[in-house]
Amino acid sequence: MRPPMGFRGEGKGGPFGGGLDKGPARTLAELSVTVWLTPENASFALKNGFLYIKHGETEQRAFLCRQFPFDKLWEFISVLDGDYECIVAEISSFTLEYLAPRSTRALITNITENHLDWHGTFDAYIAAKENLIKNTEGAILSPDTESGEALIEKHRPRGIFSGRYGFTELLRRYPFAERIYTSEDEYLSINGEAVIPVQNLAKKEAHNLKNALSAIALTDGLFNTGGGIEALFDFSAPSHRSETVAIAGGVRYVDSSIDSSPARTSVTLSAMPRNTHIILGGRGKGLSYAPLIPPLLHTEGAIIICGENRYEIKAAMDGIDNLRERIILCDDLLSAARVAVRIAGRGDTVLLSPASTSFDAFSNFEERGNKFKEYIKNITEGTK
Repeated sequence: MRPPMGFRGEGKGGPFGGGLDKGPARTLAELSVTVWLTPENASFALKNGFLYIKHGETEQRAFLCRQFPFDKLWEFISVLDGDYECIVAEISSFTLEYLAPRSTRALITNITENHLDWHGTFDAYIAAKENLIKNTEGAILSPDTESGEALIEKHRPRGIFSGRYGFTELLRRYPFAERIYTSEDEYLSINGEAVIPVQNLAKKEAHNLKNALSAIALTDGLFNTGGGIEALFDFSAPSHRSETVAIAGGVRYVDSSIDSSPARTSVTLSAMPRNTHIILGGRGKGLSYAPLIPPLLHTEGAIIICGENRYEIKAAMDGIDNLRERIILCDDLLSAARVAVRIAGRGDTVLLSPASTSFDAFSNFEERGNKFKEYIKNITEGTK
């Protein structure tokens, strides 16, 4: 029997990949898998534009994902052993330029300026993301940005989820929605009925609450989500996503190398304490750095900028005294790490959240994050 297909599109990263072996509900809750099949230990990944299949110890490169007919996915994977229950995919905006997949559920987490170096314009970026919901049985969208509001008015989706508005307001604005998922009054709720107390969740930051709502919305009504809800209780972020990588000399070092856009860094920094020193910079995407300004004004630490676009980021802050006087320019990540360790005091946080891609010096954000961990370990030896 052909399984239900649930596609989640985020469009925040470059080529994406992954595979987990912890069960379908936990996979949905962790929101980090590209394609995952249950119950057998088979995983799929899209890397550098190619589809890879791993089954046991064997990994096979299949074909270019731009030419890959996603509606034929089940025919392709049926040659593998196992009785699969569902397929979950995270699809980049790059890939969505070339396909509009058929799916049971399709959810767009948010729409803020990103990847303009690829798409050219913000409208083209939105159009690519919109392909995710053109052929789905159940679109799920968020009104938390103006672009999201516009897509809701255009497509009148089955589901609405929001970390900004309450159920009553959303029901008034979108009476056509069958299911409304909100975070309010210390609960995650469905249609105004409490489902999970926020205090029970391991990750309580605003963006992680919205990620939890995404997982609930994708699984709601398709199959038993009890396991997914339990997974949220002990969920910890995957590597390079607000990951504490060291505590040395009373200073906490956090790797959020995946933050490759100003919007994403803005969210991460907003969840950090005021005494945070941030490391920015890499290769730009042609985006405005204005989203960095508000959260930076609420911090007191140094603004350490390195990489190819360091002067562009600095220029965005030069007109603001409170920011300009805190800027330290460095040539590369190693020198930035050295500066951060030198100036951070007990009780401070050092955050790598570049607001830029890694491609000026590294092959991907994982390599950048791993190098940051290595630099911090080597520099702080003897200070723990």
